[in-house]
Amino acid sequence: MVAKASKDAFWAALIECLIEFHHIARNDAMAQVKTLRVALTGPSGRRDTMIYHEEPFTVACRIAREPLEIEQVRPRYEKLLVRTGWSDPVTKDKHHA
Repeated sequence: MVAKASKDAFWAALIECLIEFHHIARNDAMAQVKTLRVALTGPSGRRDTMIYHEEPFTVACRIAREPLEIEQVRPRYEKLLVRTGWSDPVTKDKHHA
């Protein structure tokens, strides 16, 4: 089970990745993420939680259809993760607990 705060942080990080690394306008990024969230909701109303085991960066690259090398932007990406609450320097994998 993934905590609501962690889920919210994941989606916030995903939106910020689309904006920062793929230069997608905030409103467009939010709409694309909303579409993905709806698509992940099954007929029973249960969400597919496997996405939370992926990096927001990787998911953003798929959404944007623009593969990027994470190593080229790692310092910026790590700051983005801390800023959005998806990761912090003390507990890197808190969202997978």
